[in-house]
Amino acid sequence: MYICHEQIDSLSKREKQVLELLMHGLTAKMIAQRLFISPRTVEQHVGNIKTKIGVSSKSHLIDRMLQYTHEEQGIMG
Repeated sequence: MYICHEQIDSLSKREKQVLELLMHGLTAKMIAQRLFISPRTVEQHVGNIKTKIGVSSKSHLIDRMLQYTHEEQGIMG
């Protein structure tokens, strides 16, 4: 299963911010501190992202995003 542009486009601005920080290895608590929101709110955003991308876990989300990023670099580079 691959991520398509429409799935990424369906993410809100805040969800994209959370996803970017998650991809950099930050924890929910660290993301919350950076974005001035609660860790619970971060987890809610992660849940929404997983639903929109169509995965059931953070590890699958990160794996799919790494595939997507690699493919995009291949297309663009």
